[in-house]
Amino acid sequence: MKVNINTLIKQIDKDEAIQAGDQCKLCGRVTDGEDLTLRKVSIRSLLNSSVTKPEEKLERYTLAQMIQAAPPTMDLDNDQIKMIKDDVAAAYNILIYGRVCDILDPTKMDKLRQKATPVAPTTGE
Repeated sequence: MKVNINTLIKQIDKDEAIQAGDQCKLCGRVTDGEDLTLRKVSIRSLLNSSVTKPEEKLERYTLAQMIQAAPPTMDLDNDQIKMIKDDVAAAYNILIYGRVCDILDPTKMDKLRQKATPVAPTTGE
């Protein structure tokens, strides 16, 4: 899947990027004032993953390097997307995880939104 890795991670109530700061539970504070992007969130979560197997650590390290060096648009396969989503879920709050899912898995998110859309009540007969 082609992904714009520089996509901004936006606030829920405004069309503005979340400012990096104390959003990450694992990697600590980063420079204030930076816009949070999919690239930053992905790299930070991959490099701070709680996986313990050496092979899984190397996979995450390699993917983080690829993302860092990538142009704004890059191809990610399903396994890479799952890895990023899993690690973001562990490292960040619900809003950031949801925004990452919006970017990396839009079809699934659209289906979830359709299921959650309230149906207007019908008038009685």
